[in-house]
Amino acid sequence: MITASLTGFFKTLFILVGIYLLLRILLRRFMPYILQFFIRRMASKAEQKFHAQNSNFNSKKKIGKTSIDYIPPNKYKSNKDSGEYIDYEEID
Repeated sequence: MITASLTGFFKTLFILVGIYLLLRILLRRFMPYILQFFIRRMASKAEQKFHAQNSNFNSKKKIGKTSIDYIPPNKYKSNKDSGEYIDYEEID
């Protein structure tokens, strides 16, 4: 049967604390560079999408013309025979 020793426990605890401190120091040192890389990458992708969308929009649209891109479907059908007109009079 395997038994745990007190020195083995402290050795493991020392290694875990050492790894934690090392990662903390390394992340503090290199995290700004990593974040800067990802932010620049996302900004360039957003800029490319903006230019692609803007160029497509400008090439199709003619100046001075009204264009409708989307007409929503009519959910409700109106029944012109449903109801009657009531003329209200103002009471003094």
